[in-house]
Amino acid sequence: MDDLRALRDERDELRERCRQLTAVLRGEDLPVYAGVHLTAQARTLLAALMGHPGLVCHANLIDRLDLVSRGNGGHTVLHLRVVMCNLRHALRPTGATVENVHGVGFAMTPASKALLNAHAVH
Repeated sequence: MDDLRALRDERDELRERCRQLTAVLRGEDLPVYAGVHLTAQARTLLAALMGHPGLVCHANLIDRLDLVSRGNGGHTVLHLRVVMCNLRHALRPTGATVENVHGVGFAMTPASKALLNAHAVH
């Protein structure tokens, strides 16, 4: 009986964690930043970068965000590059940067996250 209760508790914790991650990936919990104007796609990408616990946000995670147009059944790399360029341009006034990690994905250092959080409107 205790095993069943422990499994139910673990299931509930995992469901809550999934709900929180979904909210982060959708940008629902992302604050508004003073002087930063983002498109919906750039906001989604920023939410993934800000909410990612590790330093590198892997390209396969970004690919699942549905933030770029689907041409022949897949996302276009060019469109992702355009969204990333727009995001970097929008973040420039804050001093926050997003770096390419060749062959892996993108990274936003803790220092850049802190710079951006300093511009958050509460």
